[in-house]
Amino acid sequence: RCNKLLTPIIKLMIPSCELCGEPSQVAHHHVHFSKSLRLRYEIINLISLCNKCHLKLGHNESFWASKILIQRGIKWFKKLEKLGIEKITPNREWYEKTEVRLSKIYANLMVKEITSIVKSDTTGVKSETSSGI
Repeated sequence: RCNKLLTPIIKLMIPSCELCGEPSQVAHHHVHFSKSLRLRYEIINLISLCNKCHLKLGHNESFWASKILIQRGIKWFKKLEKLGIEKITPNREWYEKTEVRLSKIYANLMVKEITSIVKSDTTGVKSETSSGI
């Protein structure tokens, strides 16, 4: 259930592909979830991509990962690195807490999106909803 929340969250937070600017379709893990369970459900570890760039990334991941690092900066990478070394116990309680945390993030983003749509209906201009990372 946690996995199903990741792409909808990242699409609301960063609606454009971080590599080409096309509409976002996929939440890609910068640090693979098989390498760090701690980062598996951290929003900071997700990269917003279109399907085309997601496929490109798979063919030359180190090249594209370096481009993402340049875009997001060393502070982002250091935070990822620090989070990634934290040890967790992935038991049922941990997954339940993670699902609640992700559900709250998604709900808050949906409220912002709906508010933006309502504002655009009354003013004719949609406000920016991307919160970035």
